[in-house]
Amino acid sequence: MDGSDDGGVEGDATLYSVDIDDHGAAPTYAEFTERQFVAAELLETVLCVEDTELEGVARDICLLMQDPEPLIRSRVMDQMGDILAQYTSRGQQECATDLLLPSVVRVLVDSYEQVRISARRRIVEVIHERIIPVETAMLAVQPLMKSFVSYPGEEVRTDALQFMADTAIYFGFDFVVREYLPCLRSLCSDVIFRVRKACPPCIVSLAHVVGHEFTEEALLPLFQALVEDNIWGVRKACAESLDSLAAEVTQDVRRGKLTHHFSVLASDSSRWVRSAVFKVLGPFIASFHEVAAGRYDALSDSEMGVSAEGGIRAAGEVTISVHSEDADGLGSDPPLLQSSPGPKGLAAPEAKVDEDAGFNSFEYWRPPMPEFDIDALLVTDDDTNPPTPSLKQPTPSSSHHSSPKLSKKGSGNGTAEDAASSADADAPPSPPELPIPDTLLEHFNSMVDPDSAREIDNDVVRMCAFSFPAVALVLGPEHWLLIRETYLVLAASDEWKVRSSLAASIHVLAEILGQEITEADLLPKFDLFLKDWDEVRIGVVKHLSRFLRVLPQERRAPYLPILLDLKETDESRNWRFRRLLSRELCDLAVLYPHEDVNQYLCPLALGFAADEIVCVQVAAQKTLAFLLTALHDASRPAAIKFVQSVIEKFCDSPKSMFRQGFVRFCFHFAMIGNADFFCEFLLPHVLVLATDSVPNVRLLVARLLSQTVTAAFVGGERAQSVEDARAQLREDQDSDVRFNAALEPSNNRDPLREFSMPDFTDEDVGDEDDGLMHSYA
Repeated sequence: MDGSDDGGVEGDATLYSVDIDDHGAAPTYAEFTERQFVAAELLETVLCVEDTELEGVARDICLLMQDPEPLIRSRVMDQMGDILAQYTSRGQQECATDLLLPSVVRVLVDSYEQVRISARRRIVEVIHERIIPVETAMLAVQPLMKSFVSYPGEEVRTDALQFMADTAIYFGFDFVVREYLPCLRSLCSDVIFRVRKACPPCIVSLAHVVGHEFTEEALLPLFQALVEDNIWGVRKACAESLDSLAAEVTQDVRRGKLTHHFSVLASDSSRWVRSAVFKVLGPFIASFHEVAAGRYDALSDSEMGVSAEGGIRAAGEVTISVHSEDADGLGSDPPLLQSSPGPKGLAAPEAKVDEDAGFNSFEYWRPPMPEFDIDALLVTDDDTNPPTPSLKQPTPSSSHHSSPKLSKKGSGNGTAEDAASSADADAPPSPPELPIPDTLLEHFNSMVDPDSAREIDNDVVRMCAFSFPAVALVLGPEHWLLIRETYLVLAASDEWKVRSSLAASIHVLAEILGQEITEADLLPKFDLFLKDWDEVRIGVVKHLSRFLRVLPQERRAPYLPILLDLKETDESRNWRFRRLLSRELCDLAVLYPHEDVNQYLCPLALGFAADEIVCVQVAAQKTLAFLLTALHDASRPAAIKFVQSVIEKFCDSPKSMFRQGFVRFCFHFAMIGNADFFCEFLLPHVLVLATDSVPNVRLLVARLLSQTVTAAFVGGERAQSVEDARAQLREDQDSDVRFNAALEPSNNRDPLREFSMPDFTDEDVGDEDDGLMHSYA
């Protein structure tokens, strides 16, 4: 073959043996269906040919990348990641880097969008998977950067920005500054507004690579020019990227320039711009959380308000994720705050403190204590009125601070100045400085104003509720009064989606604010949410234990009878609500004495285990095992009475579904409960069920005896009974029973995997805050 493609590829073709003209176009006599078949089977062809033929196949692939049909070019691009991986793994690096990769790079300026997108994804894929060395990819991309700026098609220039954003993190600082930054400057002043509209996200991606110093020097001026653009679509793109850019700059720039940009965009003439900037106000404020580092990394028992009487002291670790947001970004509880679940069993997690070495929050957050004469204490005016205490919660480090330094300047009675200094020293420290600019706080509080909702967006109130926990975390309990009225207005909103968002995050808010504020301001709203629609109270029920953990023991007790009312929903078919409450009983058990667990939680769990929906039954069977373990550790007589109720209701039931549930309950208790208690009260009934008339019951018993309750687990005289029952099950008439009875114990096998109902995601429950839910297992 005499022809060559635009990249100078020459040689014989084995798959696509046709000539091309001077313009690189495919010949007209090559049928479309044939070329399409060849393109679809390229990867299979590469896998089948010998190593000596790979170079010829590579030349044919380069020809197909220039096919006049975009569908064929797209199919080739979809396979290029795997094709390049095959070439490099088979020692054909030269073909991959000299023939295939340059051809893929040239497709970045293809006239069809889908082809360009596929080429961009393949390049990022081969760089990320290290199929092609980064240095080789940089050399291949470098000649194309200058052509991006002058390319006539605006879609190509827009895709170039996306390509730079995707690859900047791999190419590093030097390449980004040398190649990407000049291209970005040109595209930020492009005559087509759609190109300029794609620049703010690219600026954020480059800022993540070059660091805050270069960002403030070179990228912020570009962003500022786009904020002042005369096209509202460009300004809207800036508003949507403002919170992400805030994470890449220093505190001073965030307080100064970016806050100014926010104010400018918040007063924009376009309603779309105002709506976009208020949508990111919560994440933007959350970016100031680094100022409060060390205050809420861990919550102490005193702040959580957990009493040791009748419960277990526990505290959760609170972290923040600024950029997390669901599909629509509105109307759902943001997973900005997460609490790490505790370990298995009954022990609740202990607070974890992760502070920088040498950091002392007491010295950092409070003004230095003045030095005073120790003798001046003798002349302090006893009639001085103490200052009025303010409603604030101590920080976690307040219990660990050292005493102020004292210096003795002389002997005898002190002077009047010394007395005044002593009085100042006795006064409580002033509240720390507001961690966010006043302008942002004013804008946030204005989001609940009905006039603002009409002028900005009808969903602005939902935006405010969505981001409220992040704002509260940044401000802290000492500044709660600044946003208290906003929270009360949101809690009284007529929109159920606003109330639902607050209900789903009220437990996180309680952990941030502490016991005192929770009892004063959050508890009344918590009671109202429990009486609200199912769509609202489901968020409260999902994290009921975490909220109650903040309250003292005497304030938790009244909520036990309410659990019976929560079982009744607006819709009897709302089985997900019942399953959710059944799971929550496990976490509630560690907060109450065993008398309350036996009186309130155990009857609830028994009712859920007999629910008409199997998913609710399966969840309640695990809960029953957990409650029995809790009762056994606290009171053996109560545990015996409870297990007898379980046996009577499920093991002796005429319904085979209940008997199967009893075996599942035995599975869970055998894994977390006391082995001797199990052998004494549950094993005899399991052995009876080994001869049940229903094969499904015998099947579960066979799996239980072969995987969990083995002879080694039982030990002693009962071991022979287990072996006899298992031997009988090996000869069962049902093949599935025989198979499970013959299985050998394995630590890597889940005994209930094949017989449990699927574990549905939290989306089935209807709560947005899925990152905060956990179970004991």
